Amino acid sequence: MPRRLKAERLRLRLTQADLARYVDVSGSTQVAYEQGVRTPGLGYLVALQSTGIDAWYVMFGIRAERRAADAFDWTLFAEIQEAITEWCSARELELPPRRFLEISRLLYEQFIREREVQPDAIERILKLVA
Repeated sequence: MPRRLKAERLRLRLTQADLARYVDVSGSTQVAYEQGVRTPGLGYLVALQSTGIDAWYVMFGIRAERRAADAFDWTLFAEIQEAITEWCSARELELPPRRFLEISRLLYEQFIREREVQPDAIERILKLVA
């Protein structure tokens, strides 16, 4: 973790003193974290996030973008796109690619909590936006 913390600080072109000031720790504490002499607490890691540092990467070595891609429910997204395609086909309607993607995203945000496509909701939403 200390190496990743230093790498993130350098990526943002911050000095140890700058970062210490931003996250409200002493300069010696920041040095100790980067040297692995001390382990930062949760408050420090939360404060790191507000500086633009990828705290998840610092803690686990996994970039936030990668974690987001892993969390995306690709199966649900495919089911939504299939439902849109079927709805449009039944009405002999063709959506421009950008509009198709916008609607897919809208419906994904609607259904992600339940992780289930709701056909009646698709019908209502597509009538409004297609």
